[in-house]
Amino acid sequence: MNTQNKTIFSKESFLGLRVFCWMIVSLVLMIGDHQYGYFSHLKSFLSVIVSPIHYSVNVPYKVFNSFSNYLISYNNLLNENTKLQTRQLLLEAKIQQLSSLENENTQLHELLNASKTIPHNNNKIIVAQILNINSNPFDQEIVIDKGQNYDLYVGQPIIDAHGLIGQIISVNAITSRAVLLTSSKSAIPVENGRNGIRGIAVGNGTTDTISLAYMPNTADIQIGDLFTTSGLGTKFPKGYAVGKVISIEYPVKERFAVIKLAPAANLNKLNKILLTWFTSPSNDSKHDEHNN
Repeated sequence: MNTQNKTIFSKESFLGLRVFCWMIVSLVLMIGDHQYGYFSHLKSFLSVIVSPIHYSVNVPYKVFNSFSNYLISYNNLLNENTKLQTRQLLLEAKIQQLSSLENENTQLHELLNASKTIPHNNNKIIVAQILNINSNPFDQEIVIDKGQNYDLYVGQPIIDAHGLIGQIISVNAITSRAVLLTSSKSAIPVENGRNGIRGIAVGNGTTDTISLAYMPNTADIQIGDLFTTSGLGTKFPKGYAVGKVISIEYPVKERFAVIKLAPAANLNKLNKILLTWFTSPSNDSKHDEHNN
């Protein structure tokens, strides 16, 4: 028992002595390095060895920090790009509105100028808005926002700034329906503005062309001739542009030429039209006789 105690005490005493010695050595080294710089070269050498370790330890932090900054910048750019795109869309919408207003203003000016060319026996002219367009080849009709409330009547001619559009075929309380001159139901008495040759312009069911019906092969018709309303039939006033000749064909063993006209009216961009109240000379004379 005594032998074991002696062994334990001797080991503990030796360990304590070693610790005390190392503390003395450390204290001496610290004082010597602080006072005389004995280990400066050693520290420099060790710092060179340790620097790569410090750098490698710091790399993940730098990478993470750089990636975080990149994400922040990318999100900021996305937000700014979204705002710019939204602003661009708003500006484009405003430009479209301005362009639409400008086109409408131009069209109204054209209609106003066209109204000045209407014959003097028209005592009433109004502008109507188109509500619907039926492009069916067999119908070619439009609906306008004027009706019995504006004294419209069946057979009334309608025009735009460039020429004849068609005529009213039905009148309701506040709307009316009109057939375009390109409809297969339409037939308009016309005459050549160059030489006075008369004919009938009929629709083909498209907005691109109309035809001259039963025009003899010997008729003096040329490309570019302008055909206008002749005034015959007491439905259309004389002088409204109907269309220009764009093609002439002479089929073999046929008596009549195939003549196509391009409508003078801008049928592909209809928005507003002019309504005129045409009074034929014959109706004027009957009215005068009745008054007498």
